[in-house]
Amino acid sequence: MEFRVLTKEEYISFTRNHAQANFLNSYEYNAMKAKDGFKTELLGVVDKNEIIAAVSLVYFRIKRIFHY
Repeated sequence: MEFRVLTKEEYISFTRNHAQANFLNSYEYNAMKAKDGFKTELLGVVDKNEIIAAVSLVYFRIKRIFHY
């Protein structure tokens, strides 16, 4: 099992085929927030070349040391 950064294509494929997917965890939402100045990451857990979990992190820096 490996925790790693996912490519755009890997993330889209996982979320489009997941039963609990919605707009807030879509790649499109991630891209929209990136245009608004947020930092974004696509991360996942991969086991034997199969993605078993994925997350889209959207965050920004506050007061130089904290992230929200």
